[in-house]
Amino acid sequence: MDLNTKFEEPGVTIPNFTTTSPWPIPNDNTSSMIIPTFLLLAICFVGVIGNFCIAWVTFRGKEFRSTCYTFIAFNAITSIIMELWNISYVHYAIKATYYTVWDCWYIGIVPAFCMNASIMLTVVTSGDRLFSIMAPSPYLEQQRR
Repeated sequence: MDLNTKFEEPGVTIPNFTTTSPWPIPNDNTSSMIIPTFLLLAICFVGVIGNFCIAWVTFRGKEFRSTCYTFIAFNAITSIIMELWNISYVHYAIKATYYTVWDCWYIGIVPAFCMNASIMLTVVTSGDRLFSIMAPSPYLEQQRR
């Protein structure tokens, strides 16, 4: 389905933004983006290693098998996916080409889902911690099952 056919008027040509880029070709100013790009890549690399360690320890350690630790481990996994998504930005910064609308959609759908899942997991973890503080006896009883 072409998104532009519904709004075309006779005699008026609308550029097809689903297959071409609406922006002009970027200038050759990629050298100013190199330091911030690799700084972002380094920060994401540290984040991936840290979140991987959190998930590894949670799934391997028997003392970390509670509900709260499971939520934290899944939150770390979704954060890893969001941090790996920044590789698309590094690709853009090095190649200096723009993506089409569909490319952006395909590149960003999984990280957007993981971002929403991460927010949900943070809220659920907070609720779990609140329940353990407000009602410790029922919480411990539920954990033993």
